Amino acid sequence: YQNKEFKFEFSYPQNWIIDDLTIVTKDLFALGMGLGLGGDDIVWVHVVFESDLAKAIDSHVSDYAEGTKIEKEQKFTLDNIEGKIIYLNIGGNSPDLDRWVFVQYDSKVYTMGITSDVAPHDKEFDQILSTFRFLE
Repeated sequence: YQNKEFKFEFSYPQNWIIDDLTIVTKDLFALGMGLGLGGDDIVWVHVVFESDLAKAIDSHVSDYAEGTKIEKEQKFTLDNIEGKIIYLNIGGNSPDLDRWVFVQYDSKVYTMGITSDVAPHDKEFDQILSTFRFLE
């Protein structure tokens, strides 16, 4: 997949599809992908029109259910740009954690995430992350 407007590309599994319901608002570009069998999207890519990484993370966490908290946060590098990976406990009592990567690039914050209810696809998520590149 390549997006020239927001200057990024990545590869995804051959049997997956990009969701036709790409979301674009004044604050966000969001793209979902998955198996395309009428189920939920497995991996999301967001481009947040916010130049502050900490604000983007806070905003993302607040979009979840009340009580959601960051269980773990650590440095993460995506295409040679240092960012963060966070592990979210949704609602504060989930046994599984959502995983989201945040990187600031070109006055925007790029995020990629996988929700805990599709954890069997962690391997595919890691493969997508490993192919993610920013375009010049």
